[in-house]
Amino acid sequence: MLVLPDVLGLNDTFQPKFLKRYAEMAKEVRAAIGSWARDVRSGAYPDAEHSF
Repeated sequence: MLVLPDVLGLNDTFQPKFLKRYAEMAKEVRAAIGSWARDVRSGAYPDAEHSF
């Protein structure tokens, strides 16, 4: 049974023979979360544009 994280390649360590990936998104997700975390830690996010 394939589930969305498997199909999108969100878990790059789970690679059974029956798995066909349609994307390799694990690296992109890690990079995006890393960028967000850096912005939050530095105080760059949220800024005036992204606050209410």
